[in-house]
Amino acid sequence: MTATGGVKCWGAIFNSNGEPTESLTPTDVVGLDSGIVAITSGDNYDCAVTAAGGVKCWGDNRIGQLGIGMTNDTLNPPTDVVGLTAGVIDIAAGFQHTCALTVEKGVKCWNQRWNQPGLVAVVGLESGVKALAAGYAHSCALMETGHVKCWGWNQYGQLGRGFSSYSVTPVNVARLPFGSAADAGDVFRRCAPTSEGPDGCANAQVAEGSGEIALESPLIPLASMEHGGFIVSGANADHSCALLRNGVLKCWGRNNRGQLGIGERTFRIRPVVVDGLNEGIIAVATGGLHTCALTTTKQIKCWGDNRFGQLGDAPQEEPRLTPGSAVSGLPAGTVAVTAGPYHSCALTEQGGVNCWGINSTGQLGDGTREPRVGPVAVVGLESGIQTLTAGASHTCALTVAGGVKCWGNNNTGQLGVGSTDPLLAPADVIGLPTGIIAVRAGQYHTCALADDGRVWCWGDNSTGQLGDGSTGRRLLPVAVGGLPAGTVGITAGSGHSCALSRGGTVWCWGINRRGQLGDETTESRLKPVRVSGISTAIQITAGATHTCAVTRREGAKCWGYNAFGQLGAGISSFQWIPSEVLVETD
Repeated sequence: MTATGGVKCWGAIFNSNGEPTESLTPTDVVGLDSGIVAITSGDNYDCAVTAAGGVKCWGDNRIGQLGIGMTNDTLNPPTDVVGLTAGVIDIAAGFQHTCALTVEKGVKCWNQRWNQPGLVAVVGLESGVKALAAGYAHSCALMETGHVKCWGWNQYGQLGRGFSSYSVTPVNVARLPFGSAADAGDVFRRCAPTSEGPDGCANAQVAEGSGEIALESPLIPLASMEHGGFIVSGANADHSCALLRNGVLKCWGRNNRGQLGIGERTFRIRPVVVDGLNEGIIAVATGGLHTCALTTTKQIKCWGDNRFGQLGDAPQEEPRLTPGSAVSGLPAGTVAVTAGPYHSCALTEQGGVNCWGINSTGQLGDGTREPRVGPVAVVGLESGIQTLTAGASHTCALTVAGGVKCWGNNNTGQLGVGSTDPLLAPADVIGLPTGIIAVRAGQYHTCALADDGRVWCWGDNSTGQLGDGSTGRRLLPVAVGGLPAGTVGITAGSGHSCALSRGGTVWCWGINRRGQLGDETTESRLKPVRVSGISTAIQITAGATHTCAVTRREGAKCWGYNAFGQLGAGISSFQWIPSEVLVETD
């Protein structure tokens, strides 16, 4: 854009017949020689805001990205966007969608979905927006309050929430360190700054729920990890898995029921490739004796123990030693999976929840105690859920509104409803603050992370896993004391819990007989202690009696119980300090 408000472009140019030509030097855009106040570029198309507040777009329009009420032509020169002839002050183009900021500080977008070129107002962003940014299939808005809200596709964690389920409405990005909207304004269009510099983009593969590791901090780039993936463990599991950037899944540790998916039942002390996964994997969940993976085609495949139907088909006496066919009966478009010891659950694109497997304490949430060999809908959770987590015999869900609902076994108060009665359908956890951004179920306890960095836990506390300095069970959430300011991630194991600080340190509390707290002792702790030798962690996860962290530069490290090789360090003796996971990327 020139000083007089003109526009010049260079590179590939599409003519009115959709045929590309090239310009190797800046060329005047027809009709835009003055009066332009903002410009943006998408994929083979461009848009400009005029001084009068109108929007003009030109270029590829095969799916309506120009907003002109038609989809079958590639147009050049610029054409007015229907419904935006005035009142626009800024604009942002993604891959094939565009959003405009209005004088009312609201947001309007077009072509948010295939073959829907019409202009729509973004729900919840009718006012109070300061700036916009658009990515491949997601968008973000900087609010005048200094908060950032994002919406759209989230397969690689681009919404900055610590999980990979997408959102059809704007949700708050977790823990951005903006002091004010003014401070944030001139860094918003690239990425949020971090202590390491201004390159902290939220762009990483993540997964949901206990049994998965999630990028809880949106401020640290996963791309710098040496092995390129993340570690996953379940609260009741003695095996672990790493998902590499290329979609290859490797697992290690206990394998008595085929949970490693390698065609045999011998445990492995270092990572091995899961057999028979012929398509890319984007998320994985480790249950007690089984494993489930979410594919790029949004299907779920499971393997290992199936005595209670937790693989999503009829129970079988012998375990499945390699991934089978996709779980049938799930709604189209599954976006997340979680697994307990004997049950599994999936999250749909619409934010609904389906579960299958054992149901003796109501952990499937369908209002019964009947076991299910195929998916059944959880009562009252047809939409509005953004992530799931499964404990030994209970399940919890994080809502889009930032609340937590739990169901199933409640013998130690792990549902957080003020009683020990089991629940066959979801109920709201009582006493949590607003703005919960993560929830993790341990074996018989549960923890949640609020957007202000505080951690809350409830349920079994016999080994100090709630971190409140006591060993008495809690039927309602209590705050974890002694954590550094700025917690951005949590995880829960069988009898211990851990938190990730914004600075990259890891803090754990609870039972420590196998060194699962990583503080170079086997002394149990009622309050958080810092894990030794970890200062650049970006992800954490807890298994039954071991813990793992992905670090920014050193790759992945695990510590604790290791009788089945679940630390992936090539040995089978337990380690009370973090040991490197031997994940090879080839």
